[in-house]
Amino acid sequence: QYLCIYICNELIVLLGVMLYLVHVQQLYWYRYSSWKNGIVHSQLWVFMKIQSKMANQHGNLDNLKNVLDERKNNTHDVSLDTTSYDKKGRRKEYQQGH
Repeated sequence: QYLCIYICNELIVLLGVMLYLVHVQQLYWYRYSSWKNGIVHSQLWVFMKIQSKMANQHGNLDNLKNVLDERKNNTHDVSLDTTSYDKKGRRKEYQQGH
């Protein structure tokens, strides 16, 4: 009889403690998950910023490449010329052209 009451009390206490722990755990989990979501959102934001910056840089690089290609194709521009020269110092492209 006494043992039964003791076990019942223990079970009730255990149940209460477990419920309390679950409640606390849920609270902490809620806070942690919201905090984690905040971090994830900020990381995503930073990532998006970096992506846009990289995209802009990519565009700039493409523009630079286009400019360089234009200058290379333009034989009259001496500043960025990669064509070869013959022995007299004339450009071979020029020689072929004229």
